[in-house]
Amino acid sequence: MSVGEFDPASIEEDLSDELILRLCALVEDKKVNLSCPKQQRYAALVKHKDWVNKAALLESAKLETLIYLFTLGESQYPAWIAEDKSPVILFVRELKNRGEFKSETNRWIKQNTSNKFLPHGSLMDLL
Repeated sequence: MSVGEFDPASIEEDLSDELILRLCALVEDKKVNLSCPKQQRYAALVKHKDWVNKAALLESAKLETLIYLFTLGESQYPAWIAEDKSPVILFVRELKNRGEFKSETNRWIKQNTSNKFLPHGSLMDLL
C-alpha cells in the first residue's frame, strides 16, 4: 500500500464573503502590508480557480480594493506572482463589462506593478 504526500498548498480555501471581507480589510489607502504568516496564507488565493465566478458577484468597490491588494501583493511578495493568471485581470474585465473601470485605476495599476500583463492580460487572450 502506498501513501501519497500531503501538500497543504493543494487545499483551496472557499472564496466566502467573509474571506473577501478579510482580504479587503488588508488594504488601507491603496497600501498593503502583510505580516509573513498572512502573506503566505493568502498567497494560495492569488491563482484560485473560482475568482472567475466570484468576480461577477462582487460589488465594484470590493473589486477595486482587491485590485489594489493583488497588484501590490504581487510586487511585494514573490509567492504572489501570478503574471497572466493574476486575478487583477479578471477584476478589471468585470469592471470594464460594467462600464465602471476608471482611467485613474488603470494608471495606478501601471504605476504600481512590473507585471507586463496588468491590467488587461495577455494579448493572445484579447484576440
